[in-house]
Amino acid sequence: LKVTIYSKGEKSRYEIYRRVLVKKLKTGIKVWTTRDKTLKSDCRILGRNIKLIASPIDVNGDASSLDSDASQWLISDNGNKFCVIDKPYHKSQIKEPAMAVCIDDAAIFGHFNRIVLPLLTVTQKISSPRPGILKVTIYIFHKQHQNVKIKMQGELVMAILYKAPAQPNGKILHAGAVGGNWANSPAAVTRNDGHSFAKATEHVFAPHGENKFIAYNNDPPDVPKVRTKSNSKALNVNMSFSKKYLINCVRWILILWAYLPSISQATSKCQNARGAAPAQSNGKVLVEGAAANWAGSPGAVTADNGHSFAKALEHVIAVNGNNKFISYNNHPPDVPKVKTKSNSKGVLMMDITGPDAAAWIVHTVPGFPKARTGYLFPPAEVQKGHLLICLTIKEDQIDTIALTLKFATPLIYYNDIPDTEMNSRPNLKKLVSGESRVLPPLAVTKDITTAAAVGLKVTIYSKGEKSRYVWTARDNKLKSDCRIPERNIRLVTSPISVNGDQSTLENDVSQWLVTETGNKFCAVDKPYQKSQAMEPAMAVCIDDATISARFKEIAQNVENCS
Repeated sequence: LKVTIYSKGEKSRYEIYRRVLVKKLKTGIKVWTTRDKTLKSDCRILGRNIKLIASPIDVNGDASSLDSDASQWLISDNGNKFCVIDKPYHKSQIKEPAMAVCIDDAAIFGHFNRIVLPLLTVTQKISSPRPGILKVTIYIFHKQHQNVKIKMQGELVMAILYKAPAQPNGKILHAGAVGGNWANSPAAVTRNDGHSFAKATEHVFAPHGENKFIAYNNDPPDVPKVRTKSNSKALNVNMSFSKKYLINCVRWILILWAYLPSISQATSKCQNARGAAPAQSNGKVLVEGAAANWAGSPGAVTADNGHSFAKALEHVIAVNGNNKFISYNNHPPDVPKVKTKSNSKGVLMMDITGPDAAAWIVHTVPGFPKARTGYLFPPAEVQKGHLLICLTIKEDQIDTIALTLKFATPLIYYNDIPDTEMNSRPNLKKLVSGESRVLPPLAVTKDITTAAAVGLKVTIYSKGEKSRYVWTARDNKLKSDCRIPERNIRLVTSPISVNGDQSTLENDVSQWLVTETGNKFCAVDKPYQKSQAMEPAMAVCIDDATISARFKEIAQNVENCS
């Protein structure tokens, strides 16, 4: 089968139906899609008509209407072209990216042509086309199969499933099938087996060593309120060799708590949890206002209860109507190989009901936490050293934190904060919309306090990737630096001991510092490497004598400085 892909960028200002598809197909088109009040059927140019298919339609006995059908497709007046488009026939899409996948096949065209009976013919002026469209032509060679299951082992078969509203099975059209006609799909699309598309994606939704893929969707699974101008959805599957890995035992996990109220309070705040005596794999916990020393965490971080962070995250990992949050991570859960310059990881949550309850969790764990799907500390990370900080804050400080995060450009993978809460917090709204800081000033410093009666002072330093400031593992270029009096940078030697738990630079991914004078402790989201001069970065600094003293004990041994 010949498949042609047409794609336009958001800067083109092209309307994809008139200024791309009609021009490239060189024929009129009949379109099934929702429509706005601006763009209408247009028959002014002979041989280049745009005719809108009237609703409802009938797909081999299954009725469908524009009110409940989310598909967008067209057929050509001349030739045998059938196209699927990822944008509706709306004026707004001239400012958005769009894509159309067109198949040249007489059988497929014929069956969609039978659907097209009544047409709208109202005309509307649309300006003339301009050049500059990306066109890619792909030839797919396939073998005829006795069934309509799509094979994933090197052979490609063209199959089209059309599921009308309220019809669980839908109709399937198989290129090259006997008779070339619509057939009932053998099972409901809600089932995980027994139909073509479940078979096609069996190694997508279940692990398989040789099947690798990318999946894209403007409404990704379990990620509400994603902001994107794209409307594309698909899978791109590739075969590769399996990769095995070995998960070793826990080395140590470092957990810092800045403020923990009693266990009975709302879980939009940091929480404490009681449990059995700790083992080394549990990590160490430091509680502001507690007995001024490290204590063993009462439960292993891999357990879904019995320790502080499982309690703090209980309404992040499970559904709760009152607790809403954003989660950000440069390695989001279950999404491998994401490209981003950010290294920030955290959760910013709030109670949207009466109580003034909010918390900010800053951590170093990739792929954590999974939103609304249960507590799971990534098995591959239990062998590494990590730092987790929970700060209970006032809700009026959320927008200040969002401002600093905007400079760090975190990758937000989950957001369910209602628009009503966003509208009163302009920086939070810009953050989740992907608006980063690109104009001076290129760095920002903001102070917040924790929500205790005598709250801790927390200072957030953030810089954008355009700043070219070096933010301070290490590389071979940046070393300890003592050239400027009272402005020394001293690198702590490896290994370190956290109240008896050992860690080395090779297995510890946390980045932190303490000041030589004063009581500042800072968690930094970037390592001390020259490359981060051109990347966004953030540091969260706490001014507290107890916390600073404990980390100064860890940092007693430093490298020689010149």
